[in-house]
Amino acid sequence: MRWIVSVWAMVVIAVSAAAVSAAEPVNADVSGVRLGSWYCAGPFKDALFGLHLKSFETVFPPEKQAIAAGGRLVDFSASWEVEKLPGMTSTQRRWVKFGDWSDGYVNQLPVGPPPMRNETCYLYRTITAKAAMSVEMRMLAVDNIKAWLNGKEVAGAGNPGRGGASRFPAGLNATLELQAGDTRLLLKITSMHGRHGFAFSIPSLTPSSDTRPGQMLTPPKP
Repeated sequence: MRWIVSVWAMVVIAVSAAAVSAAEPVNADVSGVRLGSWYCAGPFKDALFGLHLKSFETVFPPEKQAIAAGGRLVDFSASWEVEKLPGMTSTQRRWVKFGDWSDGYVNQLPVGPPPMRNETCYLYRTITAKAAMSVEMRMLAVDNIKAWLNGKEVAGAGNPGRGGASRFPAGLNATLELQAGDTRLLLKITSMHGRHGFAFSIPSLTPSSDTRPGQMLTPPKP
């Protein structure tokens, strides 16, 4: 598992470097953009061990809720019951605010009891802009990512998970078309197994003290 640690170290470098790279900004003016707090719901999975692609493709309740809400704020008081699995202390899932998560750095996602396989987590935040504009989003997670803006899917990336493929960080670069006012961002992350996290950056907005150049993320050789 040492390679996972080293790869995540490169993830921090790559996303942090992206956060401070503004030589060629993709935004005309981002002075009027504010990133809201992160909320997370999960983990969810379809069965005791689950199937990776099935979990990623399953539309779990928070996804249904956020897509139905579109540009309206989701009801953070909603909660959902999941199947009780061995070692699970709580079967209730709801949106939880993570005010200590930092953009540009790796943040650990909640996980269930071992074996922690094929679990899906949802991330949600509000991005507020004074005027309509395009911003570049960069994200890394293990193993699959999907993104929606105001309930409409805008991007996805990850590991197909077929043929015994090894898990690896998936990089997602996407242009987000923000409207004037509030835009709702929904992210879905499904990991094959183990503890995992994510790193998120809007390069022209995310502060970082790490100015080292980014590195290519290459899965280790067998």
